[in-house]
Amino acid sequence: MNTVDTKVLQHENAQSVEGFYWNLLTDRSWITRQVNSIKLIDTKIYEKRSTYDINCRELRKRAKEYGFSLVGGAILLPIRIGIADELIDLDVRDKDGGVLELASKRESTLIAVSALCGSLGDDYSSLSATVQSVYRIALEEALTNPPPEDDPNRVIETINWLKEGDNEYREMVYRLTGSRLFVVRLDVGMGATTTLKTREVIPGLTFENGSIVLWASSIDGRTRSNHLCIEAPEGTWISGVSLAFEDIVVDPHDKRFRDDIHNEGPTYQVQWNYLRSYIVDNNLKNPRAVANLSNVNDDTIPNEQEKRQDYYTIRARLQPKRSYYLGPHLAVFAISSLVYTLLLIVSGLTWLNCIGGKGPWVPLNISAIVTLMVVLPTAHAAVLFYIAEHRVLSELHKQWRLTGYSLSAFNILVAALMTVLPLNDSGFYVAALPILVLAACGALVNIIGEGWFWVIFKSLDKKIESTEKGEMVM
Repeated sequence: MNTVDTKVLQHENAQSVEGFYWNLLTDRSWITRQVNSIKLIDTKIYEKRSTYDINCRELRKRAKEYGFSLVGGAILLPIRIGIADELIDLDVRDKDGGVLELASKRESTLIAVSALCGSLGDDYSSLSATVQSVYRIALEEALTNPPPEDDPNRVIETINWLKEGDNEYREMVYRLTGSRLFVVRLDVGMGATTTLKTREVIPGLTFENGSIVLWASSIDGRTRSNHLCIEAPEGTWISGVSLAFEDIVVDPHDKRFRDDIHNEGPTYQVQWNYLRSYIVDNNLKNPRAVANLSNVNDDTIPNEQEKRQDYYTIRARLQPKRSYYLGPHLAVFAISSLVYTLLLIVSGLTWLNCIGGKGPWVPLNISAIVTLMVVLPTAHAAVLFYIAEHRVLSELHKQWRLTGYSLSAFNILVAALMTVLPLNDSGFYVAALPILVLAACGALVNIIGEGWFWVIFKSLDKKIESTEKGEMVM
């Protein structure tokens, strides 16, 4: 990867490469469209796929203005700022699927430092090379290893004094401190536009009362035509999506969240259907601007939790597909009920001397059916636990999981009791009355469980009928 040489990338009518990168970070209109797609992998991890439409012509124009030489048409392009150490996996590709090289953490830090130096403008350009080097070292140290509040760096104090009242600078320092600027080497060539695609696997997903909740870090008011897509996990469908800030649902007509005061339209829209829902950022202000966090002391270093509070949050209400989740419950307990009923009938008729001819004893081989009473609930419990989609559903509806496991445990217990029933003297017959009692109890419990899940099954049908497909402004 080519490195940035600040000594040769100069232009007689421009400031420097530092100013170029500051411009890229603060004016992201070179991204003409951004679509982010969220898909659950597990109960704590989700996959985020992003598509960026890059205006290559605009990048070449800015590079020319700042004397930035595009050697071979390649540029080190800062894509976004990420929470430190949150990333599990990142894959960046071009529009043809070719893998793109990601800058190292060291290179990304140097570009972040260059951008902050560029924010100083003429104050930085007028410094000697030695003092500029001192400034860069101080900024790099502040971003990667912030000093304690009671021992501030004098160079940083000087920079903060020069940038006093500049909220944009303070916001960028806030976002970059302890974070990582993700930078990719992209060929902007001679074309008008290009497409960049990223895939990330990220922790940070939570479940709250049947909803998935995640930080909408890509909804920030800095990119027009900004979309965030939520895909329903396998076996579920989406019954509602909302955007919130500090746990309060954002009214799309609230003027406080309006980025362009002259645009009186809604700040965002929700376009949704059962399986894939979009939040479209029409005119949404940066969340930090809404929170008015510019009064934070210059020496205060934000922690990761504080940074996460600067994001909007997305809440998607999920509902299970009836056949996918309730189907196994209904099938297992229906079969269990039939098995118990068969044992009840056989043992009852034997106890009444209607069949068998051996008195109140049933053949030992009839208890072989007990194997089903162990295999069925055990297999059912394994499906609920080991299949990822069912773990998601179980997390959303813990009362179903508890009920399912309880009924499975009950069936296994009954099966265990049937294996220790007393035998007659021949050792080939089992007492009919204990089997009759256990079978009656098992049949009753499973029928009640079957009825309970059937009620849920029908209630979901009503929810589906009451949910209309289409566009909704919340």
